[in-house]
Amino acid sequence: MNILAILARNLRRGPETVRFPGRPAPAPEFRGRIMMEPALCRSCGKCAQVCVSAAITFGRVEGDQYAWAYDPARCTFCGICVTYCPAPDCLMQLPDRESSCTRPGEQAETLTVIKQRKKKPARPPAPPPA
Repeated sequence: MNILAILARNLRRGPETVRFPGRPAPAPEFRGRIMMEPALCRSCGKCAQVCVSAAITFGRVEGDQYAWAYDPARCTFCGICVTYCPAPDCLMQLPDRESSCTRPGEQAETLTVIKQRKKKPARPPAPPPA
């Protein structure tokens, strides 16, 4: 059989393969990019202290303002920062993958955190003099 006839027949028939349906869902234990909620942050810097890959940095900018910086290109996605964060729901890991980065610092983000002052408990009123 002529090769040109085979090629023509295959082109008329069209593709016989089934397209892959997008991306497969990540595993249930998948730990993705770190997200931070600045309003819930206690400004303790514990996340930066325990980060083994130095992907998180935390430092004072001025007064009560702090800068929380995260570089996912350096992150090992171990989740230690989320585990040790004393503020509930302040740090979390995304359950899905995001686009990959080609250069370190390409997806880095810096958030400003304002330190929350502790409220002093109200003193009970003094008893009236007797």
